[in-house]
Parts: sequence; C-alpha cells; structure tokens
Amino acid sequence: MDDKVLLKVRSLNYVHWIGHYDPEYRVSSNVLERAKAPLRVKNPKRVLSKIDNTFTIPTSPKTDIPSGTKRVPVVPYKYSVTFFTKKNFEQAKASLQRAGARIITSLPEDKRFIIDTQKIKKDPAEFLSKISQIHGVKRIDDIKIRKV
Repeated sequence: MDDKVLLKVRSLNYVHWIGHYDPEYRVSSNVLERAKAPLRVKNPKRVLSKIDNTFTIPTSPKTDIPSGTKRVPVVPYKYSVTFFTKKNFEQAKASLQRAGARIITSLPEDKRFIIDTQKIKKDPAEFLSKISQIHGVKRIDDIKIRKV
C-alpha cells in the first residue's frame, strides 16, 4: 500500500486501526496452552468419549473449571488455519507441508486448511507459532465438536 492509498484508507470512517498484524495475535493463548498438553489418544476410534473431558476453558488440565463454563470439546492435534485471501490460501499449502503439517482437508471457499499435528516432533505450541508466521495467516483455531 503506497502513501496515497494509506491516507485514503485512514480517512474511511469505519477504519479504526491500521498496522502490523503480529503473528502472536493469530493464535489464541488458550489454543497454545492446549497444544502444550494435548489429550493422549491410544485408540482413535474411542477418541470421542475422551474428548468430552477437554474444554476450550480452562487452559490447562490443572486449572479448576469456573462455574458456568460452557463445555466445548476439542479434537486433539487438529487445527483450522484460516487465511485472509484466496491467493494467500493457495500459496500457503507448500509452506504448511514444508513446516511438517499434514493437511487433512482443504476448504478453498473458506480460505482454510484443517491440519493434523500429531506426528510433529517439535513442541506443539512452538510449531503453531511458526505456522502463524506464514504469509497471509488470519488465525489458527482448535477444531471444536459441535453438538447438534
């Protein structure tokens, strides 16, 4: 964006902030905490019964669950990586694979990949932080199980 475009964008009444979107902002601290202590799964076919014991809050297994906390089960080792643009999405596939992520699903209409990190040798939180630095990453989220 050149200076002329920047001035034009700043003058728009619905623009509240212009600046660098730091990679740290792209991954919730809750997601990073759960990545450090993922649910250990021996038998993946029985994972759903174990997942009911994980929550979006608290951030660690030792934390007491606050009263009124909504239980939202998450799938261990699986993350949603969303991109700002379709071009960012298309260019990022190779970067994700080079980093060691296994792409489970590509969702071009949502500009999003679902990745599996179970076989990553690095610290999971460090790995997610590295993924957040790929150009165009908007956010990285847990995969939550929605009950219908």
